Amino acid sequence: MSSADTSTYSFQDDWLNKLDNPCFDATINIADEKNIMKFDKRFADKLLSNVKKMIGHDRVESSGHFIYPPTGYMGWHTNHKNPCTRLYITYATEDNKSFFRYRDRKTKEIITDYDNKGITIREFFIPKHKPYFWHCVGSMCDRISFGFRINPENEFTKYI
Repeated sequence: MSSADTSTYSFQDDWLNKLDNPCFDATINIADEKNIMKFDKRFADKLLSNVKKMIGHDRVESSGHFIYPPTGYMGWHTNHKNPCTRLYITYATEDNKSFFRYRDRKTKEIITDYDNKGITIREFFIPKHKPYFWHCVGSMCDRISFGFRINPENEFTKYI
């Protein structure tokens, strides 16, 4: 079992520029611009029973599981084709050196929420329709993220 796919990461001096000038005209479901490594889903799945206990029900599934080395990032995107509540558990090796950045759906303000050293937990909603929840991630330290979808839409629930 390979623990991480390193083929998609390289050190990039200009990585922050790719997150500083977003264009919200085109609808981007999944980020085209990224500089990350994915790790084996089975590592994230080991947390799944604990996340289900924390949430209080079983309608939770693991989703994005990424390693962001220094200059790692995921560009602006919406995930609108997979509407649900998202929960991310992240681990950062340094304080205020990695972040989750998003565009407030009501005010359109860009907000940068820095990670604490150690574990940070974030929960947010991904809508199916406009206004979308635009967001991106960046890091200047080692950052590991475990993502989970809460109440994901499936064949049964999408008609409710």
